Amino acid sequence: MGIALTDEEKAALRRDASIFEANSSQHLDQLLIDLQDQIDAIPVDGTVDADALAAGAVTAVKLADAVADLLVAVDWGAPGAEAANKIEVQLQLDDAQGNALAESHVLEVHVSDTATGGDSATATISDGAGAAGTIISGDGTAAIRATTDASGHLDLEVSEAAAASRYLIVRPCYGSPLLDCRETVELAFT
Repeated sequence: MGIALTDEEKAALRRDASIFEANSSQHLDQLLIDLQDQIDAIPVDGTVDADALAAGAVTAVKLADAVADLLVAVDWGAPGAEAANKIEVQLQLDDAQGNALAESHVLEVHVSDTATGGDSATATISDGAGAAGTIISGDGTAAIRATTDASGHLDLEVSEAAAASRYLIVRPCYGSPLLDCRETVELAFT
């Protein structure tokens, strides 16, 4: 007999995850299936085998923390002041509980002429002065693939000669967690 998540607990996890990208629900369903498989693999016969599982090793709080770490949101820092047609900006990955996620992940970052997407024809992204994270591909273009550093940070610099607003948009890619992609950051070039 295994420990099973109740329908209410499954519904609560789905409800909490509703803030994340709509097409990520299939990933959440698979996560719940994998989680239930792991729970079912724990032998429970009224006693806890000290060699297999220490008493108190699995708690609701620990389970919630583990699931929250799999559901990630982008927290944009305040953009720096424009200097020589360049603006510095930082991002931090946070878990679903709003805690900084101290892990490295792969992301796609795009600079757009609108808040709804589409790569800019004139603005470009490059490494920021803070040197957190690494651009893997696309340095000096409107679309990059990058890894955050081990603290979940990524420092970027956006260049634009025109006096206009540009927007940074994050998208998931291979190596990404379940990612809330709704937050953008506006950069006002003058």
